[in-house]
Amino acid sequence: MEKTGVSVDTNELKIQTEKIQNLLQQIETEILNMLGDEFRDLNIASPKQLKELLFEKLKLTNKKKGSTDKEVLEDLIDEHPVVEKIIRHRKLSKLVNTYLVGFNKYIKNEKVHTKFNQSLTATGRLSSSDPNLQNISIRDELQRQVRKIFVTSSSEYSFMGLDYSQIELRVLAQMANEKHMIEMFNNDLDIHEEAARKIFKLSSSETVTSDMRRVAKVFNFGIAYGLSDFGLARDLKISVAEAKNLIKSYFETFSDLKNFIDQLILDAKQINFARTLSNRRRKVTQLSDPSFLIRSFGERIAVNMPIQGTAADILKIAMINIEKKLKANNLDAKMVAQIHDELILEVKKTDLKATEELVKSEMKSALRDLITTLNLNEEVKVDLKVSYSEAEN
Repeated sequence: MEKTGVSVDTNELKIQTEKIQNLLQQIETEILNMLGDEFRDLNIASPKQLKELLFEKLKLTNKKKGSTDKEVLEDLIDEHPVVEKIIRHRKLSKLVNTYLVGFNKYIKNEKVHTKFNQSLTATGRLSSSDPNLQNISIRDELQRQVRKIFVTSSSEYSFMGLDYSQIELRVLAQMANEKHMIEMFNNDLDIHEEAARKIFKLSSSETVTSDMRRVAKVFNFGIAYGLSDFGLARDLKISVAEAKNLIKSYFETFSDLKNFIDQLILDAKQINFARTLSNRRRKVTQLSDPSFLIRSFGERIAVNMPIQGTAADILKIAMINIEKKLKANNLDAKMVAQIHDELILEVKKTDLKATEELVKSEMKSALRDLITTLNLNEEVKVDLKVSYSEAEN
């Protein structure tokens, strides 16, 4: 992947850069007009000047000793209209400096060759650097537009994206042997809707509202990250007592999960390690720390690393098998990037169908192959699902 690299449309890069720089200038003018003449010399990018503006001149609530980080600014949005514009300015500045102007130094022969680091993340996932291709958000519209700069090497080729659907939740269901979850996944049900139905104790005839589904989604994705009643209350903007009741209801529904999570923490306390399904280990020294906060962090590691780490192992097995099979089948297709649970390939258009079938098959069978390769005393209980997309950028 590093050698192959990804082609960059330098003309599109120029267009995107100019567009974002114009937006930045526009928002700087709006901020200065809003604040008045005495702030004409304000440098919005300076944390020191921003701190003086917000807490000394505008007298906004100073909860974190003058910090101007993202969370602090988001808490201050309702106190002054300038805060929202400052957040947007920061976002656009990062976009220009990191992904647009910042990308130029990495382009050689109209390609970028990122580094995929194999032993840098604590969970075992690949990370990407110089430049980082993994953190250009698809949820943010401006960042999504930036992705247009990456193109195929010629019009005869297409990019193919194959993405594991909810792999961490499926791994959690597999490792915890959570019968309800396994049943939902293997019957291809909407996991968030079904979880909402159980959390809110709805009958089969009652409708799950979008708010109920949103609550269940926060649970399903937060449970592997040590979701606490305080954290849930903050995320859902409800009281801690309400959050406690929802957590109780969730674990009554998925009782195997509670036992599994408790066991993971207990095991990690005894051996000072968290382990993936393949027995890859991460040291967890925080569990014996006198500080409650540090111990809680250790518990989150003990729960999250086995799940996220196993998902990483599954994808690596898939990648190795895909590489072998592409060569064996003489397909004009190459992996060019890996972004968390997704593989990106550059494929000759005449080989798209055959490559899609091959890659999907290898990704779906990777959990089985992991178990077989390592002779694990485990059976495949949950189906892995893969979604597919294809385009020229």
